[in-house]
Amino acid sequence: MATGYLRRGFAIACAMLAASTVVSAPSVRAVAGAETVPLRIMPLGDSITEGVDGYASYRRQLWKALEARGQAADFVGSVTGSRDASPYTDFDQHHEGHPGWLADEVLAWAGAWTAAAKPQIVLLHIGTNDLSHLQTVESTVQEISSIIDAIRGSSPTAHVALAKIIPSNFHVAETQQLNAGIGLLASQKDTPSSRVLVVDQWTGFDAVTDTYDGLHPNAAGEQKMAAKWDAAIATLAPSAPAVGSPPAPTPPQPPAGSIAVGAAANAGSTGLWLAHANGDVRTHGAAASFGNAADLRLNAPIVDIAATARADGYWLLGGDGGIFSFGNAPFRGSTGDMSLNQAVVSLASDPQGRGYWFVAGDGGIFSFGTPFFGSTGDMQLNQPVVSMATAPSGDGYWLVASDGGIFSFGAVSFYGSTGDIRLNQPIVGMATTPSGGGYWMVAADGGIFSFGDAQFHGSGVGSIAAGDRVTAMVSSASGGYWLITAGGTVLTFGSQGTSR
Repeated sequence: MATGYLRRGFAIACAMLAASTVVSAPSVRAVAGAETVPLRIMPLGDSITEGVDGYASYRRQLWKALEARGQAADFVGSVTGSRDASPYTDFDQHHEGHPGWLADEVLAWAGAWTAAAKPQIVLLHIGTNDLSHLQTVESTVQEISSIIDAIRGSSPTAHVALAKIIPSNFHVAETQQLNAGIGLLASQKDTPSSRVLVVDQWTGFDAVTDTYDGLHPNAAGEQKMAAKWDAAIATLAPSAPAVGSPPAPTPPQPPAGSIAVGAAANAGSTGLWLAHANGDVRTHGAAASFGNAADLRLNAPIVDIAATARADGYWLLGGDGGIFSFGNAPFRGSTGDMSLNQAVVSLASDPQGRGYWFVAGDGGIFSFGTPFFGSTGDMQLNQPVVSMATAPSGDGYWLVASDGGIFSFGAVSFYGSTGDIRLNQPIVGMATTPSGGGYWMVAADGGIFSFGDAQFHGSGVGSIAAGDRVTAMVSSASGGYWLITAGGTVLTFGSQGTSR
């Protein structure tokens, strides 16, 4: 879960990668006859594909179904096993299920994965986390369409079995809307040479009886999903493209153009570092590069970046809590080898230079070299936490949820929130004022909300290209701020100075 990485940090990053990488299990094949060429199938998606909490996901039951009807198969992908160590090893463990990932994160890697694994059929179930993060149905459908394009870019004749996603206890109406869009998308993308077959995983699936937590399938739910995937594979297999010898197991390389997910300012705020989901770090203005993680194989996408107190280095944070250190940024620890309840989403450095904090979607806080002031890990949140910001003194921090709800910990004050306001787009980031007496929040459409002594200098509404969205916000000591979009555009508001 780094080109030009630091010499000292390279050893740290490699050690951390080793701790957080799942050990590869040998491939198992269901074979109908010695001369049969197995059908290369890639299960692609999020935790519903991977399996969590000891469940193997639908993949095990699907393997059994293929085996029972004599369909030779080879599950392919760069990941093996499931989260929390499922006890089941009697099926092919390979897949591309990534817990907590949104469609745009899968999009950033889909082309590389399929280029490496050469699947004949891709089983795509994605969109659940997008709805949980209040992404629009329209943007999610567009990203799914782009995933199909990315698959075809590296495997032009691969077939895609595209799922209408299973129901959950959350966002029921939005899920129905998304599934309607997925059905229409499948009909639009389907071609004779590269089929896109809709697989209705919604109908007949009960979120109460077929999940163990209102979201992830239990054994009964896994069986239902497997049966529908099996039927789709039976339909697609006769026209699946032929493949030669399996490709060499070279790690997929992250594609160019991965989305910008976070930013930090250099000393004097004359430039910015923009972190991308694939580990790349690009500079803006006069910022000098200290390296990036684009050449490392990540277990999870990069989700944020934070600069040291002296801005003489920076850390990258992966969605699994993996930390990559560059320049003079010291490695203080990570959660790369832990099993997290939810993916981490935001990173904040200590202004006193002691270390850093990061936060997960449930508001769980992880402190490394820094004091722990509290978390929302034991609270029932209306919406997931998406960002955090520290007090200039380093003696507290704020968390913000996607609905604009604010949670204050340590010696910081609550100045207001948008928790009771109906937003056009979800909140995606926040930044503090130089005094710590206020903060800004930014929505995905560039809308700005100012509280305390934070001054409004303008917003990005109407200035963001179609299909783009704001993903991060950075403030300066002179009271201005920058907005960063997924496409890497930087919008500047107010005067700039040394960043907070």
